[in-house]
Amino acid sequence: MVLSNIITAGLQLFLGSASIIAMLSNSLLIGLGFMYAFVLFNVYISKKSQVIHNK
Repeated sequence: MVLSNIITAGLQLFLGSASIIAMLSNSLLIGLGFMYAFVLFNVYISKKSQVIHNK
């Protein structure tokens, strides 16, 4: 009985930490995506301004 309780508690802890890690990795991926989009946007604007300056 005690062993099954320990196993259940361990599984709950594992699932809880797994969901927390999943949430953290999702927010990290979203943050990286925003940074990537921001960098691409800046490159696009700098290219546009270079074209305007070249003319």
